[in-house]
Amino acid sequence: MATDGRAVRRYCAFGQWVRTLDPVDRVFAERLVVDATYNCRQLARYFRSKGARLNDQVLNRHRNGTCCGQKKA
Repeated sequence: MATDGRAVRRYCAFGQWVRTLDPVDRVFAERLVVDATYNCRQLARYFRSKGARLNDQVLNRHRNGTCCGQKKA
């Protein structure tokens, strides 16, 4: 049998975490991620203080639309 060469990718940690929030908090978190006022490192620290298990690289990929589970524009 030939081995499937496709890499298995994990789903976006931010996307998974934000779906656990209530609707008001979810909208707030999603707006923060797209707001260029805050850099991804600051946001990662803030979200970790709220219980998220993610880092700035996850947020950067999510912000740029390159994480798993997002359609490229």
